[in-house]
Amino acid sequence: MTADTVQPEVSGDSGPLTVVATWKVQPGKEAAFEEWHRGLSAAATRFPGHLGVSVMRPSHATGEYVVIFKFDTYEHLAAWQNSAERREWLLD
Repeated sequence: MTADTVQPEVSGDSGPLTVVATWKVQPGKEAAFEEWHRGLSAAATRFPGHLGVSVMRPSHATGEYVVIFKFDTYEHLAAWQNSAERREWLLD
């Protein structure tokens, strides 16, 4: 599974941050995606500053999932974004 990520521009002290990722899932692959995403989300919860994950499932035939990851500071978000663990999940 892959997702595009954007590095945010942050100046000064950073407060809570969110990252929005989208995945287009092929019909019939939803269960596999859901299982994979549960693992990815569980990995994120083990990182300092993790504030939660929200998933918006497709409401119609688009197959597009929207996932929102929340962290308390840019530094904690960057630690997750740049982690080997996250990279391994995205290459899975």
